[in-house]
Amino acid sequence: ANNIKVNYYSDTNCQNYQTSVFPFVNGACYDYDWTGQQSVGIAECNFQVWGCRCHFYAGAGCTGSIDVFKKYRVGSYCTANPGGGYKSMRCSLYADE
Repeated sequence: ANNIKVNYYSDTNCQNYQTSVFPFVNGACYDYDWTGQQSVGIAECNFQVWGCRCHFYAGAGCTGSIDVFKKYRVGSYCTANPGGGYKSMRCSLYADE
């Protein structure tokens, strides 16, 4: 199956694991809020040729400040929003041009 797995962490360095979600992969907004989380990382990306890309938002409904997160290798990226974490995301295939 084509999916993207995003892990949530309670610290700012993607170390203290909390939970995982599987957001939409077509770029549609995916709302998810987990109490106490401060960082996120893409844990799995099954689009092996294309890679995955997620935009993480501080607010629900894909609003607020944004971090763009391009994924090529599992575990190689972590993004943090200290004190607030992320409440929504848009994820999709990433074609490397």
